[in-house]
Amino acid sequence: MNEPGNITHIVAHELIHSNQNIHYKYKILLEQCIIEGSADFLGEVISGKIANTAAYEYAKGREKFLWDDFVKDQNLGEDDSFSNWLYGGERKDKRPQDVGYYIGYVITKAFYEKATDKQLAINEILNINDCKEFLSKSGYAPSLAKTN
Repeated sequence: MNEPGNITHIVAHELIHSNQNIHYKYKILLEQCIIEGSADFLGEVISGKIANTAAYEYAKGREKFLWDDFVKDQNLGEDDSFSNWLYGGERKDKRPQDVGYYIGYVITKAFYEKATDKQLAINEILNINDCKEFLSKSGYAPSLAKTN
């Protein structure tokens, strides 16, 4: 990730963070994953790539397993450890760090792809008021359950 060729993609991710107007309504893992994953998604729209691809590569073929595992943890609060999903630290099953970025990314991508007005979708992604409502509107979980 820290290779010079990734600077553009890292800057795009951080640029999205500087433009996010996310309301921390719940202060839970789901919220934090959507914040990070939406920065990856929109950063990719801007720059053409995600800088840290390890979690995305790990997720291939494990989507349903990861989703089922995430659903159990999605409501962990800010006083709980998010390390299994975000920001390094102790993780189970030898997964790479930041798999939560992937979770937020696929939720955000599902939301964007479902939208007929892409400009409005980008605006909504940058201004999420309720992460649980955003997840519901994305249609991600139901679509995953039908395909896996």
